[in-house]
Amino acid sequence: MTKQEYNRKPVLAPEDIRIATMYGRLYCVQVDRVALQLHMYRFYRDAVVPQGSLPIFSSHVAISVVDNVLLVHQTDSQVVLLYDILTDPRGPISAPLPLLLRGAPSPAASSSSNTGKGSRRPLSTAEATIYGKGWVFINPDLVLDHMHGLLWRVRLDLEAVAASSSNLPSLLSFLQRRRFDAPKAKELSLIVIKSMIIERRSLRLIASAMDVVTASYAQATRPSSGTGGSGYQPMNKSTAVSSGGITLSAGPRGSQSSSNPVGKAMSKSKIVEIEQDAETVSDAESIISSEIEEAPLTSSQEQTSAPSSSRVLSREGSKGITMESSTSNSSSLLASGLQGLRMGLPAPYISPDDVLQSVFLAIEEEMCTDSTFYVAAIVEYMRSTAKENVRVPPGLQALMVQLLGRDERYHELRQFVAGKLIDPSRTVALQLLDVGTNDRETRKLGMEMLRLLHAHCDYVKLLLQDGRLLEGLRYIRQNKVDTIPPALFLEAAANSNDIEKLASVFRFCLDFLPGFQQTPDFNLYSSRLNQQCIVGSGC
Repeated sequence: MTKQEYNRKPVLAPEDIRIATMYGRLYCVQVDRVALQLHMYRFYRDAVVPQGSLPIFSSHVAISVVDNVLLVHQTDSQVVLLYDILTDPRGPISAPLPLLLRGAPSPAASSSSNTGKGSRRPLSTAEATIYGKGWVFINPDLVLDHMHGLLWRVRLDLEAVAASSSNLPSLLSFLQRRRFDAPKAKELSLIVIKSMIIERRSLRLIASAMDVVTASYAQATRPSSGTGGSGYQPMNKSTAVSSGGITLSAGPRGSQSSSNPVGKAMSKSKIVEIEQDAETVSDAESIISSEIEEAPLTSSQEQTSAPSSSRVLSREGSKGITMESSTSNSSSLLASGLQGLRMGLPAPYISPDDVLQSVFLAIEEEMCTDSTFYVAAIVEYMRSTAKENVRVPPGLQALMVQLLGRDERYHELRQFVAGKLIDPSRTVALQLLDVGTNDRETRKLGMEMLRLLHAHCDYVKLLLQDGRLLEGLRYIRQNKVDTIPPALFLEAAANSNDIEKLASVFRFCLDFLPGFQQTPDFNLYSSRLNQQCIVGSGC
């Protein structure tokens, strides 16, 4: 502790020490009110190790932990600093945000789909007071207001965090570690990446952002990754936890959708007033302590919902940290929190298909005027996937071929294929053929890719379109292809009006296709050959 000049024996008050669990790690958090720092110590099995200090800007602070994020409440200025211990450097992940009280639908409106502002009641003056005298902050994310009989739960407004953060790679890293509102975190991550490309930010910044999302996805999809790093575990999308009026669902909430979710605040969180008698309120702290020390919840406890009648309170505000209160049974509120921590929640990982559909294809019209930067952004993403050994969808590579062909950058295109930046696939080969209508070498490259991929039917059809009938026959004989009907060759030979070519194909079918004489094609083309021989008088 920092010593003051006039007091060489500083006193450590009980409220200066908090225990916090973040990403499965146990920490002791100490407030140094003289140095305005937050000292952190990590507990190991046989040691306690200092983990550094975080800056604070007030001596009047309180601590909460929400979704592994450390919240430092500046109670005098009524703003909150957000720290993510895995972020480097260890500074606030966004600008200071206000603490807001949000409303929930009334019991009558909660049963229907319409939960607009008309179904909400305003908070009273005493209940709407932020950082009141009766507020007691309780681990990890609860606030007990013993003067008004309220138990609040703190929640993050990810849209407000995204709108107030200037370091985009750090913001993406932060969003990729969020699990309690994973669908919203994933949506915001995609919006951030898309806006970076549209605004033509520096390629170095875009490359850093691509590295963040690709590394998170690669770590999640590796079988040996387990829950290391971010500590995520996959969960079925239909799974939901419900207890005490609080629901944690894996699916996105329709009430939170907006046309520009980064710049708008969330205003749909829930606040339900606790109705308790004096004895219950006075014993709330003992209830909380006993709940934290309880054994893991049983299946019967997990399925129990607190059916208590409560009146609903509401207040609308701007963006910031969200406060929620629960129903009369405070132990049910804690049970739902403990239950959500023990269960695997969905993670906002962004797959290559998500990047293709929600980023590159979504901005194709806006970037079509100048595809140079567009292609460079795709190359940076493909570089990051190659670094993490993540396979990109063929559609993304086909899009890159299309863009290069549109600008007639055929030499670069061939270099990308030769350098294995563009992997061989049927989708890419067909796109090369489409682009190659104006460049013979590119078309030849597409046909060669089909041949190497053993796409026999596509390759033979292309040979027939080019009039290379005999080469197609040699190809199916050398590769022992039996899936192409003989009528395809016979019809192409007949359309050429070359009797010798038709006779050669017919002879090939007799010699190398068993059972050809029993097919209708044999009767059709044998009679046609006989007629042409009679007319020509040369057979």
